[in-house]
Amino acid sequence: MVKTYHISHDGGAQTIIDRLKKLSLQKVCVGVTKGTAGRNNSDVDNADLVYIHTHGVRPNKVRKDMQAEIDKGTKYSTALQMYIHEHGSFAYQVPPRPIIEPAIENSKEDISELLSNAAEQAANGGDVNEALKEVGQEARDDVKDWFTNPKSGWPANASSTIKAKGSDKPLIDTAQLRKSITFAIREDEK
Repeated sequence: MVKTYHISHDGGAQTIIDRLKKLSLQKVCVGVTKGTAGRNNSDVDNADLVYIHTHGVRPNKVRKDMQAEIDKGTKYSTALQMYIHEHGSFAYQVPPRPIIEPAIENSKEDISELLSNAAEQAANGGDVNEALKEVGQEARDDVKDWFTNPKSGWPANASSTIKAKGSDKPLIDTAQLRKSITFAIREDEK
């Protein structure tokens, strides 16, 4: 089925083009704001935690060995780095559990529909900010829901982790990390 839109064209085609160009400069950013409080007065904030959980943590010995090699000038290839970021590594103590990108990918059809509505609002001279706010709210909520979505495919917690926190749910303890997911509408600096 093809969806059609009615676009009013007060001011002609150039007005519509200008409105859509203005919309194209807007970005909806979803994630965790740097500086969002972490836990227990830690120096690690929630933005750091999302990064750590997305990419995993290597054991101290592996990190020290790698740092020694890096200090000697050894370069790790971009391809290897990208592979490890996407798939994890046998050398990880904490396996990667990506949050934001797979959640958005899983919800791209719903988000695309809302973006289409924003484009229609822009073309008609409507409230683009409200339409983009709906996009941000949907994306934020989809990311928050990813923490409990079985499609995440996250590895199970280690038995030591389950014992320590009393739960087998990966990335969920106090729910502060999940609650810190937010969105912002920003103008692109072009």
